[in-house]
Amino acid sequence: AEPASPMSPLRPTSILVRSWRCLRLALHLGRLGIEAGLIYPFVPPEQRTRLKQRGSHRLLTLLGVRLEATEVEAPAGCLVLANHISWLDIFAINAFRPVAFISKSEVRKWPFIGWLSARNDTIFLVRGSRGHAREINGEIDARLIQGKDVAVFPEGMTSDGTQVRNFHA
Repeated sequence: AEPASPMSPLRPTSILVRSWRCLRLALHLGRLGIEAGLIYPFVPPEQRTRLKQRGSHRLLTLLGVRLEATEVEAPAGCLVLANHISWLDIFAINAFRPVAFISKSEVRKWPFIGWLSARNDTIFLVRGSRGHAREINGEIDARLIQGKDVAVFPEGMTSDGTQVRNFHA
């Protein structure tokens, strides 16, 4: 059989393979939750960063995502701006260079994901509130001065990444 050309349609993944991947993902997210709840409070920030990076890399590996990135010389305390294509972006960035993300405040209320995000240094922003934006800007500034990286998806939503949308204030 000839290898599939880049333009040929992909075969659908079997239900068995998809189920296995979902189970592995659920188990790994559970592990991340256990680390965040039982280990993070008792280890220094540097070790938390390594755990976050390793857990993110493991999640990508479990899902068959290969991270290819070119390392760039950048000092600690960088503001990272990126397009937001999928929920995997968060893990890809953290696998490469762990950061604190800025997220809409609604995410904090999501079951498990909101809790896990908060334990991983996410900064929650109330959209449309200038007063809260000023407060958050101060928090971001403090983290950058401390040498901690902060990431934001300024478009405020996911897209296919082919175009840059308007940035949220």
